[in-house]
Amino acid sequence: MLDFYAINDSLNKNTKKTELKLAGKLDEKSFYDLQNKKIIEDWLDYYADFRWTKETVKQKIKLINDLKLEKENSSMSLLAILKVAEKNCEGIIAFSD
Repeated sequence: MLDFYAINDSLNKNTKKTELKLAGKLDEKSFYDLQNKKIIEDWLDYYADFRWTKETVKQKIKLINDLKLEKENSSMSLLAILKVAEKNCEGIIAFSD
């Protein structure tokens, strides 16, 4: 499972998970489905941590809406995660477990 946490863009990546708000989780199948749909970048790895800024979060929400994918399961899962970050004006950091 890939765990997503909302994180302020000004915080460094070494911030502990316990200091962050869990925004949601994404399974491997959904991750690769979103990569195939070009919502998640091809160069990102499900088994490696990564981070998106609050601006990238906004872009991902817009992309999902523009492609009219907001009702597909994998897109709905990611959209819910992104909305937590957007609500708090934060980015997202993903940790693979």
